[in-house]
Amino acid sequence: MENQVQTESQNQAESSNVKKPALGDLIRGQIHTISGQVAFLQYGPFKPYINLSEFRNEDGTYSLNLGDEIEAIVVSVKSGIELSHSKIAENVAYDELKDAFNAKKLVEGEVISTNAGGYEVKINGVRAFCPASQFAERYESNPKRQIGKKYTFSITEFSKKGSKRNVVLSRKSVLEAEKQEKTAVFVQKFKKDDVIKGTVTRVVDFGAFVRLDENTEGLLRASEVSYEKVSHKDKVKVGDVVEVKILSLDADKQQVALSMKALLPDPWNTYVQTLEVFQDIKGTVTRLVDFGAFVRLSEGVEGLLHVSSMSKERVESPAAMFKVGDELDLVVEEIVKDANPEKRRLRLMTKAVAESKKPAEFKIKSEVGNVVKAVVTEVKKNGLVVSYSEVEGFVPSSETNTEKGSKLEEKFKAGDEVQVRVMEVENKRVRFSIKAVENGSTVLSNEYQIYKKNEKENAASNKLATFGELLKTFLNK
Repeated sequence: MENQVQTESQNQAESSNVKKPALGDLIRGQIHTISGQVAFLQYGPFKPYINLSEFRNEDGTYSLNLGDEIEAIVVSVKSGIELSHSKIAENVAYDELKDAFNAKKLVEGEVISTNAGGYEVKINGVRAFCPASQFAERYESNPKRQIGKKYTFSITEFSKKGSKRNVVLSRKSVLEAEKQEKTAVFVQKFKKDDVIKGTVTRVVDFGAFVRLDENTEGLLRASEVSYEKVSHKDKVKVGDVVEVKILSLDADKQQVALSMKALLPDPWNTYVQTLEVFQDIKGTVTRLVDFGAFVRLSEGVEGLLHVSSMSKERVESPAAMFKVGDELDLVVEEIVKDANPEKRRLRLMTKAVAESKKPAEFKIKSEVGNVVKAVVTEVKKNGLVVSYSEVEGFVPSSETNTEKGSKLEEKFKAGDEVQVRVMEVENKRVRFSIKAVENGSTVLSNEYQIYKKNEKENAASNKLATFGELLKTFLNK
C-alpha cells in the first residue's frame, strides 16, 4: 500500500513537470481513452486528442487500441491540443523535398487532379503544384487524361509560412534537359551522308519510318525508296532491315531524312550519258496529264512528251492521241543534265514534229559519204564556203585538190558548181571534200585531221588560260 501511494505521488510529480505542448511539437504517449471518432492520449495533466480516421483500415476497422503508444505532432492548439500521426511522415517528406530543392535534384510525383491553373501532384504524400505552362513543351488540350500518371519533376519553388508550405514543380524543364542531352548524343552519333542500317517500324502513304537506335526514328520518304516507278509499299515492309543514307538532320527536332535510292546507281545519269538531241528513241506511255504524256524509256528513267511536241497541229488533249501502255517511236528534243533530280529534264517529240524542228545539217547527216553537187558561195584563204540542200558547209583548203600554197581565188569563184563528198556533220558544222571525190576516200585527209586536232587543243588551251597568260603570248609573237 505504501509503495502504491509512492508511485502515484511520483506520477503526479512527473505530470506536473510536463510542459504544455506547442504547435509543431512532437510528443509520445499512450492511448488513454477512445470516444466517438477521437482518441485521447495520456500526456501529463493534458489530454491531447487525435482523429481515429488516421488509423482507419480499408475494411472499416481501426488499427489503434487502448494502451497503444504512438508518436504524433501537434497541429492545432485552438480548441484543445489536436495531434496528427500522418503529419509526421508528411513533415519528413517536406524535409526531403526541401533538401531536393536545395540540391536541385529531380523528384517523382503522381498527377492527382487538375484545375484552371495547372496540375495537383502528390510526392510521397505531399501535395505540390505544377503550372500548366510548365507541364509540357506544348499545350495539353486534355489535362484530365494526365490524372493517375507518374512523371519526373524539378522543384522550382519551395517556401514555408507557418504551417503552410508551397511546393511548385516543373516537368517542362526536365523534358528540355532530356532533349538537350539526347541532342548532344544525336549530333555525336549521326552525321549527314552516313550510311547505316535500321529496321522499318511503320509504312505509311508518304513513306516509311525506320528505327535507327532506341531513341531515334528516321523518315524514308516514298520518293527515296527506289528509282523504279512502283509503290514503296511493295519495296519495304514492317520488320525489314534496310541500309539507308542520311540525307539531312535536324538535331533540335531529332528528325532524320533517309534514302535507300541514294545508295543505288542513278539510272538517269547512265541512260543520258550517250544520248543526243534528235536521237531516235523508244518508250512506253506511263501517265497522261493535261500538259503531256510521261514516257518510260528505261528502268527508272522517264521523259516528257509535251503536248506541243505531239503534233504539228494543235492537240487539245493528250488522251485524244495516246493511252497508257502505248509504245512510241520518238525523238529526243532536249536534255538538261543536273545533279539535282528536280532540275533534270528529258523532253521528247514525235518524229513528225522532229522533222519540222531539225536544223538543216541534221537532214543531210544520213548523206555522209555521198557525192553531191554544191555551189561555192564564198572563197576564203583557208577554204571554200559551199551550199548544198539549204545547208552551208565548208571545204578546207587541204580538201580542195589543189597544190599546197595555191591561191584558191584563182581556181574558184562564187557561183561555181562543184562536186563534193559529204565527209562529216559535227556540232552543227558540215565538212565537204573535193579531193575525196576523185580519190574515193570517205575520210578527211591526214593534213586536215592534224589541223583539226591542233584547233581543238588550242581552243581548250585558250579556254583555260588566264587573261595575263594570253596577253603574254600575244606580246611574244
